Amino acid sequence: MERKEIYKQAFERWGTEPQYLQAIEEMAELTQLLVRMQRENRKVTYLELSKEIADVNILMEQLTQMHDIEKLVAEQEENQLKKLVGYLEQSKGD
Repeated sequence: MERKEIYKQAFERWGTEPQYLQAIEEMAELTQLLVRMQRENRKVTYLELSKEIADVNILMEQLTQMHDIEKLVAEQEENQLKKLVGYLEQSKGD
């Protein structure tokens, strides 16, 4: 089954609110892991980190599809990357 179909079925089965809550939960889990890595100097395996990132990415893709904003998100990603390039160029002299 393709991603788009999986996301569509998840939305149809659970609806909007549960998907929002799931996205919040997954982002919080990634946030907690990153905080533990920094504050507690805890060693985290690449597997742990990749699982949390994958969960967040899946939910972000799902929300993007659910709201039919794939093109808009892609445009905003490009805009944000251009800003990052600008920051990198500004900081060359530091």
